[in-house]
Amino acid sequence: MKALKPTKIEWVSFFILMPLIDVMIIYILFDGKIWHNTIALIIVFFLNYLFGIGTFSLNVFAMHKFQQALPGLEQTIKRVILIVLSHFVITITIFSIAYKIYDSISLFGFKTDFQQMSLSIWLVIGMVMLSDTLYESEFIYKKYKDSIVEKEEM
Repeated sequence: MKALKPTKIEWVSFFILMPLIDVMIIYILFDGKIWHNTIALIIVFFLNYLFGIGTFSLNVFAMHKFQQALPGLEQTIKRVILIVLSHFVITITIFSIAYKIYDSISLFGFKTDFQQMSLSIWLVIGMVMLSDTLYESEFIYKKYKDSIVEKEEM
């Protein structure tokens, strides 16, 4: 498995979830104000999507590295804990940086609101955990299938 190459399921889930996450984040951070300015909406959507791609790429890289380092079925609990912790750190860091950038340039009237930022970051983390469950399930299924094939060959 290549550490930098997301699987088909990982890409599909990203392309399905990211637009939904993006719209919800825009709604949380900008209330209803931005929906009337099409250009602003497109710019913020695109910027959030870029931050999402960065988060996705780093999360997949970290997850694949942990899967390579701890590939055994008996190592699942340790692997999942490390994946979850790394994804928390990556997601919180990237989106905190994004919001600091938005605030520093007052992007379309964006002002830092801790409650809105917290809610949007927890939304993203929830979606990341949802996709992590899918990705880890796929990994465990493949490992389980491989172990059955090995036992049959013995």
